[in-house]
Amino acid sequence: MHTELAEALGTPLTGAVEELVSRMPTPAETELLHLPPGTPVVELTRVIHAGERPVEVTLWLFDASRHRFVYEVPID
Repeated sequence: MHTELAEALGTPLTGAVEELVSRMPTPAETELLHLPPGTPVVELTRVIHAGERPVEVTLWLFDASRHRFVYEVPID
């Protein structure tokens, strides 16, 4: 998918920034996700860049009581 995006843009993708935020859901989010009252959510936003230019933004919303996030970070 990202290869196709880079080809469509005619420039390589250079990186991404992800932000994880734990918060209480809005009433609409509570209904949409069928959450019990008082259940927090985790909002994950990813911005993919080509150079300094953001080219894709993705937003996910997770039930915080049912997900674990594990990241592997390479060290040069």
